[in-house]
Amino acid sequence: MQRLLLLLPFLGSMLLAAGADSGRQQISLDGNWLFQRDGATADQWKTVRVPSSFQSHEGTDWHGVGWYRRELPSVPLPSGKRILLQFQAAATEAELWCDGQKLGTHLGGWTPFRFDITACLKKNPGAPHEIRLRLDEKVGHNTQGFLPIIEPHFGGLWQGVSLIIVPETYLDDLQLMASGDAINHELRIEVPLAGKPQPKLAGLNLRCRLKGEPVWQDLAPLTQRSNDTLQARVTLPQARLWSPAGPSLYEVEVSLPGKNGDTVRAVTGFRSLEAFGQEFRLNGKPLSIRGVLNWGYSPPMLEPNQGEAAWRAELELARAQGFNLMKFCLWIPAQRYLELADEMGMLTWVE
Repeated sequence: MQRLLLLLPFLGSMLLAAGADSGRQQISLDGNWLFQRDGATADQWKTVRVPSSFQSHEGTDWHGVGWYRRELPSVPLPSGKRILLQFQAAATEAELWCDGQKLGTHLGGWTPFRFDITACLKKNPGAPHEIRLRLDEKVGHNTQGFLPIIEPHFGGLWQGVSLIIVPETYLDDLQLMASGDAINHELRIEVPLAGKPQPKLAGLNLRCRLKGEPVWQDLAPLTQRSNDTLQARVTLPQARLWSPAGPSLYEVEVSLPGKNGDTVRAVTGFRSLEAFGQEFRLNGKPLSIRGVLNWGYSPPMLEPNQGEAAWRAELELARAQGFNLMKFCLWIPAQRYLELADEMGMLTWVE
């Protein structure tokens, strides 16, 4: 009989965040922004709240291109640091300007993206700086998912925006992958370098702890570098396995060497999935999957961003009804939703 083994890097979530003591600084830009429809006259700006969809302030019948603008808070730029402007999600095609200079574009309404605005801010240090974002809802784009079939389409800055101050060379936590190999009891890390090139940099500092415990365990990983990506692995013989009945998770802290080396954190679990004939196994044991389909339908909001209390309630209801898997059908939930699923013992499947 053929035996197929799948090692999943994130069966709930593989979730990324700067550590509280990482030396990074994050400044929220949520709140009041100015907005106007594309083609409006210069005096037709109005105040809207971010995050929210276009439709929350323009009406559910409006779909098109909108412009956002706001002045950035006064942020000192220390030597050896960079400032990133991060959008958690913007639907659907974004074009960014800083002080009138176009910095780039991003297409896709579900996942985070960022721009390095350091050079723009350095041109006039201490002066006010303004960012403008042109956002095309792109109704009918192939990334829109299933939601527009059952409700009006949505666009806009529907998730949060922030400034992140990082070292000149930093870890690209948006592409960090951390996984627990339940077969070999091995923790694996893969993370690209970004910012100022460091050709000789080849090592990572690594520590972890069982989520909820106060004490960190320093690790001595085997590391290697492939182009601009650092890889590390280390054996944890006593690692607890993740399961719906016992959702053990590990916080992992990844740092670049040196006093001012960048530091990021992730959360992962040790688990394996196997298809053995017609039998499905989690961590080597048979598991009967009972999944519930989630389209992201979140009335009265069009955008699926109701917040932690609503997401926790959905997961609790699913578990109470005997489900052990949440399938997100043709959309990507917010990072915190996936974190909660991992913490509460719910398998996830993102289609």
